[in-house]
This record gives sequence, structure tokens and C-alpha cells, in this order.
Amino acid sequence: MNFPVYPVDASEDRMLFRFYSEGPKGIIEKRVQFEKYPWKTWYNLILGDVDDKGQLKFEVSGNEDMKVIMATVAYIIDKFLSKYPDRVVILQGTDTRRILLYGRIIREHMLDFFPGYTFHGLIDASTLLHPILLHPKDPNIAFCEMFTVQKTFNK
Repeated sequence: MNFPVYPVDASEDRMLFRFYSEGPKGIIEKRVQFEKYPWKTWYNLILGDVDDKGQLKFEVSGNEDMKVIMATVAYIIDKFLSKYPDRVVILQGTDTRRILLYGRIIREHMLDFFPGYTFHGLIDASTLLHPILLHPKDPNIAFCEMFTVQKTFNK
């Protein structure tokens, strides 16, 4: 990946990561954590700003560094899946804006950020059925409510 990323601190089990966004709003602590999904070996990625009490906030911080943040999140996903290659990471936004953002990042930078990974989209996230294999610039991305990323294994 040839994109700048922020330095990252990781827990030993790589379930929790921390980095700091830098921009016009100052230095903002960000946290990425992986939470077990109640289905198979799937893990939901949670990204948020850390407030003064150590709690996650899911608001737009407006620090004008979205590309660096997304590249850092891609780096974190790679580190997580390198430790746990059998797991699947779920990208599911907390609102429509985030779902569209994740879709745009996947559509435009799938191969840049994730060489060696497979993406699926789920149009109806409530059922987890019928995932669609996604390709770069895939028009189906616009209809997905949830995305999954996993290591590609050659059979």
C-alpha cells in the first residue's frame, strides 16, 4: 500500500488498535476495535473518536485527513487478518453516510489498500444471505448495506 498511514498502537491480541488523527481540529485519538459478530468467525470493525472519558464517539471529526484515516484502517485490517487469517472482517456503517463512505473507499481503492483480499457485499444485511463477490468499480457496491473482507486463499 503506497498511502501514508498514522502510527498505530495495538493490543497484544490485535483486537484493539489506537492512532491519532492530526489536522486543523488538532490531535484526535481514534480507536479501532474488532467485536465478535454472532455468526461464524466474523468480526465487526468499530471505528470512532475517543472522548475525554475514554468512550467512543461516532461523529465526524472534520480533521481533513479522511484518506490517511482510511489508509490507516486498511493497514489495521491487514494486521488483524494477518494474525487471524481465517476470520472475516465486517464493515458496517453506523449510518447511511458511513455505509456510503465505506462503499466509496472499497470501490475506488480496493486493490490499492487490499491486494490479496476478497470483498463481498450484502444488500440485505439483516439476513447475511447471498453475499455478492465485489470487484473494483463494481456498480453493486452502491446497493450494499454491509461489506466483508477476508484473505484470499488459493485452492
